[in-house]
Amino acid sequence: MREHFDAAYSSDLDRAYQTALIIMEGRPRPAIVTDARLREQDFGVYEGKPVTHILRRMKQDGSDFTTFAPEGGESPAAFCLRSLKLYEELRARHSKDTVLVVTHNGVINALLGFLVYNNTETALDQIIDNGAITILNIDDSGRAAIETENNTEHLRNA
Repeated sequence: MREHFDAAYSSDLDRAYQTALIIMEGRPRPAIVTDARLREQDFGVYEGKPVTHILRRMKQDGSDFTTFAPEGGESPAAFCLRSLKLYEELRARHSKDTVLVVTHNGVINALLGFLVYNNTETALDQIIDNGAITILNIDDSGRAAIETENNTEHLRNA
């Protein structure tokens, strides 16, 4: 499938941007706009540390992944709100366009949760494979129908 994209956005992290470049290769190419809001949830002082550190702190705080707000980071609700605000901006800017968004598991789950299941507080808890394609068809009201989700067939055929 050689989809035409009217706009292209990527997380500002290199692996996402490089993926966006590969996707746009050979297509009439709009500039790829990088945006830090397409990054995963910010775990503040625990960023880059083993998950066991986070789990230990959660246990001490009596919290879990749905309520934990790490020092200097984001709570799940703040992360979802960040993702949803960006979605609303993109929707206002590109209401009739086909838009490529290259991002990470958590952002995809936050957007799927909101757009498909009307859940604004926490991201879905499902695995989105690296390099997977998820296509959403957004209607005029801003709700989405899933055309394809977590599709990795193109990786097997490469």
